[in-house]
Parts: sequence; structure tokens; C-alpha cells
Amino acid sequence: MNSDIEVRLRKVRNNLELAGKGYIFFGIWNVIKLFMTYTMQPGLMDDLVSEMRSEGLNDAELKVSVILTFALISVFVIVMHLYIGAEAIKYARGTSRKKGYTVMSVIGMVFTVCCLPLYFTGEEYGGNGVDETDFASVLVDLTMIFIFVDILYLTHIIKKHSARADDIGGVV
Repeated sequence: MNSDIEVRLRKVRNNLELAGKGYIFFGIWNVIKLFMTYTMQPGLMDDLVSEMRSEGLNDAELKVSVILTFALISVFVIVMHLYIGAEAIKYARGTSRKKGYTVMSVIGMVFTVCCLPLYFTGEEYGGNGVDETDFASVLVDLTMIFIFVDILYLTHIIKKHSARADDIGGVV
């Protein structure tokens, strides 16, 4: 018969696995959002291109620079999200005892929280004012913060319940 601790542990592990998968999904969404932000808002791309033109780049170098910049940022975002999500899933399944992904989660959460006010900066601070897309982006970022907190909390609960299950001789 399953003890109360084992049932709770299984539920928490399932929730952590789901949070890890959600975090991977949000990584893909962040890359799509980055691409859409710079391609669908001509003013942002024009500012970026004009700054690069002032560096003396010709059209071919400019295209390569823009593509490389977006590619590098996209790869970094995807790799970070894949690492945190995959490690959370492994920890939830009990195939890994490492919890280094929690450090990356804290760093990501702090970065996301610090970037939230940037949605509301006006044009005098380099922003483009607040519009309906900013509202949707804020909701997505708040959801990511919730996932960060959830991953950290569930990791702590798994550690706590695993120790209790080991103490009473349960199977983890």
C-alpha cells in the first residue's frame, strides 16, 4: 500500500515534470517573441539597422550581423530553457540528483523580474510606450516567474519528502 508521503511525492514529481516541460515551451515562445518583436515593429529594426550602418557596415555585412545576432541570442535562450527544463524533468523522474538547474532558475527569475518594468517605459526612456502587446507579454513573463517559483518550490518539496520516505523505509 502506498503511504501518504509516497502519494504526495509522486504528485509533486509529476508537477515538477510538467513545470520543466512548460519552461521548455516558454523558451521556444521567447525566441518567437524576440523574432516577432523585431520583425513586426519596423521602428525597432530601423533603429538597429541605422546604428549598425553608422558603424560603416555595407548591406551584406549588415544582413550577416543581424542574422548572427538573432541566431546567437536565440540559441542562448533555447539552450538555457532546455537545460533548466530537462534537468527539472530528470530530477522529477529521479534519474538525476543534481540541482544545478535551480541556480539557473534563480538567475532567470531575477532577470525576468528586472526586465518587467521595461515594458512600461515611455519613449523618453527608449521604450515605445505601452500597448496591447505589452500587456500580453507581461502576462507571459508573469507566468514564467510563476514557473520559476514552482520549479524551486517543487524541487525543495521533493527533497524534503524523499528524505522522509527514506527515513520510514519507503520507495522513492
